[in-house]
Amino acid sequence: MQERQKSNLLKENSFLSQDAPVSLEPDKVLFENKIATCCEPEWLTTKEAAHYLRISEAYLRNLTSNGAIPFYKFGRNNRYNRAELKRLLLESPGGSNGL
Repeated sequence: MQERQKSNLLKENSFLSQDAPVSLEPDKVLFENKIATCCEPEWLTTKEAAHYLRISEAYLRNLTSNGAIPFYKFGRNNRYNRAELKRLLLESPGGSNGL
């Protein structure tokens, strides 16, 4: 695409600035800067934590009751901290913690 077409497109869409990296190709991302942690909840339900760890919910409950995985009670429900689960996965390569 020619520079003149790009500048016309930028003028038509005032929310786009000259400084922002823009790709006008259909398969490319329009803006390069993204927020990495968007939409990732800090607290996971049992189902979400099991999916995150790639184990069954029953096995997660078993590991929880044996004390292998930390959890917190939110009312009557167990919740798992995503950062703690990630740390647990990184500390135990090869599944030495039973994962």
